[in-house]
Amino acid sequence: MIQVTIPNTNLKISKMIFGTASLIKNRTTNQQLFILNKAVDCGFTHFDTAPLYGFGTAENIVGSVIKKNVNLSVTTKVGLYPLLGINPNFIKLLSIRITQTLSRRLFGNFKNPLDLTKPIIDFSVQRARKSLENSLANLKRECIDIYMLHEACDVLCFSEEWQMFISNIKKEGKIKFSGLALSSKNQNFFINKKNFQSFDILQVQDSLLYEEANILLQNNLPFQITYGYFSSINKNTNNFNYSNYLKKIFTRNKKGAIIVSSNKTSHIFELSQAAI
Repeated sequence: MIQVTIPNTNLKISKMIFGTASLIKNRTTNQQLFILNKAVDCGFTHFDTAPLYGFGTAENIVGSVIKKNVNLSVTTKVGLYPLLGINPNFIKLLSIRITQTLSRRLFGNFKNPLDLTKPIIDFSVQRARKSLENSLANLKRECIDIYMLHEACDVLCFSEEWQMFISNIKKEGKIKFSGLALSSKNQNFFINKKNFQSFDILQVQDSLLYEEANILLQNNLPFQITYGYFSSINKNTNNFNYSNYLKKIFTRNKKGAIIVSSNKTSHIFELSQAAI
């Protein structure tokens, strides 16, 4: 897979980043490891994870893979945490699955009052310090390549205390780059208000249909990391072509990296072949 240097940094990674938000859908640890190792075999060198993903288990699985290879790099995040805590035990995970199954039957597509996947939002520096140490341990690394605020929504993120925290953990060698992982709901506010300038990397939601990342162009900013291209389309059509669709995505984000994800090894291979 081709490598890119993230604009405005010296970080060189695979053109496509492997996202792990849906990794828990592979029900066993061995299945999860198989998927991640397949991604490595296909040329992915950078992984995107977070304490929230897989109810806190995704970081551990990613760590088991990247510890074997110093050429692999990782993004993790801070600010959103699983409702039932990090790395819940078997009983808690079983309760999640039972509750999700019951709530789907009871409420269907309506708002679900039993939603245990709804995150705890905490952008305090105190919680961030603890989260960082947990992430380093889970990822089995002394330094995290990209450390992002997960869908930042709190003015605390731009306080002097936060800026000092980011500066200090860089000096301590615990992170290389800081960033904002933004969604279409908040990225316009943060970018238009210039509430990003103390961070190195912007990860923004985009699609070929709505072109949400045009907010970057309007502010003379480069495409660094984008995501969301496949969530806005119907991939189940018989004539869907991953290769052609990815060529359009690569034309849109020419110099930066793109987050993709799949739990099917055939799709992982297709994705990687488009970026050769």
